[in-house]
Amino acid sequence: MLGVYRRVILVYPGLCCRLSTRTRSGISAAVKEALEANYGKDRYPTREQLEKMSLEVGQSYGRLYTWYAKRREKERKTLQTEQIGSHPLSASARRRIPAVVIRALEARYNDNYYPTRDELEQMSQELGESYNRIYNWFFKRREKERQMVKTAGIESHPLLENLRPRLSTAVTAALEANYVKNRYPTYEELVKMSQKLRESYDRVYAWYHKRRLRERKLRKSTGREERPGEFRVAPNRLDLRPYWPRLEVMFRQDLYPTVAKIKLLAEELAVPWISIAKWLTYRRNKERARRDKAGLETVEFERIGLKLRAKAKPLQQFLKRTRNLRPSQRQLHELASRTDEPVPAVRRWFTSRARKRARLNKKDP
Repeated sequence: MLGVYRRVILVYPGLCCRLSTRTRSGISAAVKEALEANYGKDRYPTREQLEKMSLEVGQSYGRLYTWYAKRREKERKTLQTEQIGSHPLSASARRRIPAVVIRALEARYNDNYYPTRDELEQMSQELGESYNRIYNWFFKRREKERQMVKTAGIESHPLLENLRPRLSTAVTAALEANYVKNRYPTYEELVKMSQKLRESYDRVYAWYHKRRLRERKLRKSTGREERPGEFRVAPNRLDLRPYWPRLEVMFRQDLYPTVAKIKLLAEELAVPWISIAKWLTYRRNKERARRDKAGLETVEFERIGLKLRAKAKPLQQFLKRTRNLRPSQRQLHELASRTDEPVPAVRRWFTSRARKRARLNKKDP
């Protein structure tokens, strides 16, 4: 083993010297004094304060964050050895919210138990506290009052039923009118609705979800048959049944059309292109399952986005040379540039090969 090290030293004579003299650039004494002064005032500075300090002292945010974490740990260990109990770090307590801010939050809490995200963000800007701290304060305040109500024996209280303020009649009527037209609106449509009705996106999304569940339960209880595709045309949320003949023609011509072709067809049919892409995925899975059941070949499904067999030659050469079904990100980018295909398509090609090998190993252990 010693001979190996001697050969390395002979080939690379300056290697050991470089490795032995390599040191990290530490924080200067002046910067440490400034940090210690700030640490005495506040042991848990916020991200904004750390970024401001990093600009002032000329150190990165990560180094200051690590310095504060190690400084707290050092002080905590000294407190444990000296057995001091009455100290902020002994109980791992963070900086408390000032009394002025708590009085303002109590006033807002009495008006509304469940403020929206926009209201919480506005409060955080006005009061100078982070959004997470205000959100956690409201959450703990509700839990505290809920426990107080339970111990007092009060039966009817909004917090016991975990009720949020209900949607107004006008908002519910507008959502019902849109629900009749489309039971599965897209993300953009939900955002537009929430802005138009002045409600949060989460509440509008939850309303649609509960409305679909309620209608489905009603149909089951009354014995009415659910028409195919009425609630969900699997797997996409848009009813593409009127366009199925046109989509079938495209599917028969090319099992894996490019995104450009899908977008052209989407513009022609005036539907979102992502819905057509999901329909094609569903159609390929269905055709693959049918062929597997009938015992037919499914070789063309193994291309996974690679249109020509000539494009798969670099991938096959790489697989034959390295026998690696999980190439690194750099290797995926190199193979994608050779085949003129996107990186996800190349990754799916390797995934399909790995699945095929796993199936063969199961059949012939």
